[in-house]
Amino acid sequence: MRWQPAASQIEVHVRLVAAARMVLAHVEAALDRMDQGPYGRCHLCAKPIALDRLKIVPYVRDCARCQQLREAGQ
Repeated sequence: MRWQPAASQIEVHVRLVAAARMVLAHVEAALDRMDQGPYGRCHLCAKPIALDRLKIVPYVRDCARCQQLREAGQ
């Protein structure tokens, strides 16, 4: 008899793959922004994103203020 993963294991795997693809898409978008010039600027207010924030999440698109406003509106 061959071992089969449980449905919960498959779901975890699918979610991990989806998360990895999302991070990869964010990184690729950040690399595009580096090539085009607006890297490090908030895509909403165009103000510089804090260097400490970029060090933590280098692919971030929003400054802390705009992210908070966006999340509050959800």
